[in-house]
Amino acid sequence: MTPNQVAQMADQLDQLNILLDNLPAIEQNLRSYIEGVVKYHEFVNRCVKEGVSGIKKVDQSVLDIFIAHKGYLGDQKKLAADSSTAVAQIDNEVENYVDLQEHKLQAALKRAAKKLKADKEKETAKAETEPNEKPVEMVAVLDTRARLRRLMQYGTTSPKAFTPMKSAAVERESGVKNGTAANSVFEFLSGK
Repeated sequence: MTPNQVAQMADQLDQLNILLDNLPAIEQNLRSYIEGVVKYHEFVNRCVKEGVSGIKKVDQSVLDIFIAHKGYLGDQKKLAADSSTAVAQIDNEVENYVDLQEHKLQAALKRAAKKLKADKEKETAKAETEPNEKPVEMVAVLDTRARLRRLMQYGTTSPKAFTPMKSAAVERESGVKNGTAANSVFEFLSGK
């Protein structure tokens, strides 16, 4: 060994002695450092766990809000669909009612037309079977003339003026036929 190597070795021994003299303090410092690192990591672990728990709670809250909002939108769509269905049903009922009323009107008009046609045919057949019948207006005119004739003949003081005589309508009902309408007028004017 060279003197430099010996000197270096001596320096290393001095350093080793200093190390050995300070070994308990160094050990204590290393333990303190390790404990500090462990406590720091435990602290980080606790913080991360609480942070993750908080993030989960925040995420759950966000999810709950999202789901509630989606539910609200779904309810709005359901209400809109229900509303559309109800409006369509009401429109359909109104349209059906209007169609039914129009059908009833058309049926009533057809029945009235058939009745009118049947009544016309009946009146035509009646006119063909009874050509000598006096119209109702003619009977009324004849009855009024007879009453006037009695009033002119007897005045208003005689009971005969108000005694009803057989009218042309009564004669027709009783089966007495006088022939033509001209004969009836002639008989009326002659007082029969």
